Amino acid sequence: MQLLREFLECVSILSKPKFWSGCVDRIEKENQHLRHLLNKDSVTIYGANTLTGHRDNEKITNAELSFYQEDLLRTHAIGESPWLSAYAARCITYAKLYSWSAGMSGVSPALFNLLVDLACDPSFKPMIPTNCSYSCGDVIPASHWARDILQNLKQKKQYVAQPGEIMALINGHFIQVGYAASIINKIRTSWVFYIELSAIINNITQANSSNLFFFTTAERSWASTTVEYIRSRSTKRSIIKDVQDPVTLRAIPQTVELICNSIEEYLREINYSLLKPSGNPLFDTTSDHPISQASFLAPVLSIKTGALIESILFVMWSMIGRTNYLLSGEIPGIPRDASNNNSTLGLIQYPKLMMAKLEKSRANYGRRLFASGSQTSYGVEDLWSNGITVLGQLENLIEDFLYLCGIELYMINYIDKNLGRKLDGESEMIKLTKDCESPSELVMRVSECIDEGGMKDVKGLFPIKT
Repeated sequence: MQLLREFLECVSILSKPKFWSGCVDRIEKENQHLRHLLNKDSVTIYGANTLTGHRDNEKITNAELSFYQEDLLRTHAIGESPWLSAYAARCITYAKLYSWSAGMSGVSPALFNLLVDLACDPSFKPMIPTNCSYSCGDVIPASHWARDILQNLKQKKQYVAQPGEIMALINGHFIQVGYAASIINKIRTSWVFYIELSAIINNITQANSSNLFFFTTAERSWASTTVEYIRSRSTKRSIIKDVQDPVTLRAIPQTVELICNSIEEYLREINYSLLKPSGNPLFDTTSDHPISQASFLAPVLSIKTGALIESILFVMWSMIGRTNYLLSGEIPGIPRDASNNNSTLGLIQYPKLMMAKLEKSRANYGRRLFASGSQTSYGVEDLWSNGITVLGQLENLIEDFLYLCGIELYMINYIDKNLGRKLDGESEMIKLTKDCESPSELVMRVSECIDEGGMKDVKGLFPIKT
């Protein structure tokens, strides 16, 4: 996943990735080829000398080209707020340049180089609307992005798009791929939080050491390394019980395997997508016709995103099981509900709060991706991947996941404070959050710590540095 590592590093410091280097000569040849095809009256090029959508059978004269270019953006940039974050917009811009660097776009070297400069300009913050695409090219959010780019370039560089370049700007899977990449930071934060909590829970419940048995293979190396980290954090390396622990404790390796595998598949698909040309049409210098295809769709990324959502929901469910056991009264030194002299009922309602959060997440994000579908553009046959929708679900679900982690850590800190337990003196996370008064405050502090370089032992296990 070297390409994705490079992508995220360069986005963070606004630098030019190596992948963009050395492609200008090919871009020049492909652009010349597009110009050559446009000069042939017999060649039809979608969106360059024809209208779009269900009107692609209507040709455009040379006299109409200038007006059509402007009209294409005016009629497609119809979204409204809310907008994607500035960071997501930056990732989207980088994703487009990766797509163009992979070839076959037909854009001019001038536009490519100008977009590179914009991508690395901290003042450039395009406004990209959410909730206006079912991911079939994402032309509505892409048109807003393209409009901001062309307005900027016209004002500062007097650049006017050539025929075919607006279609190259607005078409492709770059909105979905860039948005997916922008969520990786949040995925990492929630993963670090959950893994460290699992190590703490394993300790304070005095879990059976055999629970952490894990069959190691090369295909599950990340999960294996993570389980080994949890084992290394155990304050008592060998505990053998006559009675088995609850399944949610015994299944820590399996839930770790699930979340690691689903994240890894998600990351790999983004990495793969960055390598691919994407748009419609594409241009091969060896072909006398434009290549009509559907590379603007990214259904595999949608499915990998959906699998990650399912994994997080499963992990959240397992957390509720283990916290119920934490308050069961069966763990030495922890009374039922963590009751104490200051509170007879203790933490009695917190598992219910966790379940409420889980059920809300299930209701909001448990719907299958392709449960329904239809046609658009006066019945023109269509196919979409719901990529933007499912990524929005993932981003929102991560907030719920983090809050659930916050509740679990809040309960752990409560037990430490009110029952005088020395729960896990080695945990940086416990030391950091002892004085937090709510799960929300706790989540904010842990997240900031991870973002600023803290908790490096567990964060270092994450396969992508962000």
